[in-house]
Amino acid sequence: SIGYVEHWFRGGFPESLLSETGDLSKAWIDDFIVSYVERDLAKMFGVDLAPTLLRNFWSMLAHLNGNLFNGESFARSLGVSAPTVNRYLDFLEGGYLIRRLQPWFVNAKKRLVKSPKTYIRDTGILHRLLNIPSYNELFGNPAIGASWEGYVIEQIYQLKTKQTELFFYRTQTGAECDLVLVQGIKPLACIEIKLSNAPTVSKGFISCAKDLEPKYKYIITPKSETYKTSNEITVTNLEHFLVKIFPEIQ
Repeated sequence: SIGYVEHWFRGGFPESLLSETGDLSKAWIDDFIVSYVERDLAKMFGVDLAPTLLRNFWSMLAHLNGNLFNGESFARSLGVSAPTVNRYLDFLEGGYLIRRLQPWFVNAKKRLVKSPKTYIRDTGILHRLLNIPSYNELFGNPAIGASWEGYVIEQIYQLKTKQTELFFYRTQTGAECDLVLVQGIKPLACIEIKLSNAPTVSKGFISCAKDLEPKYKYIITPKSETYKTSNEITVTNLEHFLVKIFPEIQ
């Protein structure tokens, strides 16, 4: 059976995930990036796109994976207008290639971040765009935290019901919650995503949980045991969250 490590590193496309070797997996993704992104998508959307520009844009998104999206900054770097950048973003989102995570607003008195965060949806593609050749190399790369965060968010997206919406929460002072699960107008759960299997609870997360007053609070790690901290936060691994916890709380 395929474990989360392969799935996370190679991504979810069967042709990549089930390849006999890492080199075959990488070759398939490289080919996919060229054929699907630079040719097929443009035809599908009937958009006239400069392939090199789109590839540069996508690479920039990969390097800023999990960051707040700043259209003006991208426009300056690419030498195009902000509306063009937003059109490219819509185009990649429409092709199921990137995920735009919107901020959750709860308190008019608090100064909150208003920009969305962007993630490359398939982590196999992300790792190719970042030129990370192997799982071991990923561990020495500063992009690993955002890669794991995006991977966890994408798995949760795949299993959410229609009434559960996903957001993030961040104040202007920098307190942040990686994921807020919302039903209607009420936060159901606050989630912090950690790469460490012995995570510490950040002050920022506790502060966000105070603001949001969710029913549940979780820290999701790759493979820690499931236990509760003194502040009623459940620490659990991704598999346990997806298989046991998430279906029950929705």
